[in-house]
Amino acid sequence: MKSIGNLGHVKATEVKNILFYGLLPHIQQFISTEKSSHLALYIYICFLRILHVQPIYGLDASELANRLFIEYYRDIDIYYDGLQNFVLHLHRHLPDVYRMHGSLSNIGCFGQDDFIGNIGSNHHGTRFYGELLTFYYNVDYALQSKKKTSHVVDGPLDVIEQICYQYKQLHEAFCSCENINGCLSIYKRCIINRNIFHSLLYMKRGRSTSYFVQYRDEQNHFKFGTIKLFFQIASSRSTYVLIDRYDVIMKYSSYFKQSKYYHLILCCRIILLLKKFSNSIE
Repeated sequence: MKSIGNLGHVKATEVKNILFYGLLPHIQQFISTEKSSHLALYIYICFLRILHVQPIYGLDASELANRLFIEYYRDIDIYYDGLQNFVLHLHRHLPDVYRMHGSLSNIGCFGQDDFIGNIGSNHHGTRFYGELLTFYYNVDYALQSKKKTSHVVDGPLDVIEQICYQYKQLHEAFCSCENINGCLSIYKRCIINRNIFHSLLYMKRGRSTSYFVQYRDEQNHFKFGTIKLFFQIASSRSTYVLIDRYDVIMKYSSYFKQSKYYHLILCCRIILLLKKFSNSIE
């Protein structure tokens, strides 16, 4: 992420990274815990994060986000002066946009700007822009439909031909044979549920963070770590992954336990769980 001093040259994706990931650990040095809690953790940033990702909270994700933003909107005059402007009010309608059109990560003005700009540059003298827009949209829908109907097979990709001696302990943990080259297969990438994941062995990943994952352990607890590699054993048809786990020392939310907003998201979560439980009974 670029520094705040270069904010005028920061791209929209970099602003998103600053808002979602870089703002919280830095802003605590300058403002009070109560104010940072109102701004960031459980109100504004959580509101945007819920609407930006897939519906991990179920169909009621927009309702949860709406409750968080109403709380943020109601108390904004306590911490700031003159910030209840029209732009902030427009955010009040984002839950409706999410409910009708899906995640905000799929909605943006830049794609439309590029699309309309392309029409303006390649209209070839026509005055019927409506028909031209319809034509390009039909082409786009056809390509997207073809992409969805394509058959993607889950499994590992990019096998390493020569197995290094450093993987001997990995092989011994799963198999007792001595033929490591004929038994163990190391892969750089893997497709899981139509999503491709990279390991640290895959150097063409660029600046992508697709090697950083969240998973569940044997006790069904969430863990985090980086994917070092994918591998298969000849005696088993399953694909395994070697993860360098990050131990969770303390949840970040513990810093905000003294804030009056701490229990807001907990209450919203309980309401959603009760709704899911009642729906399952019905």
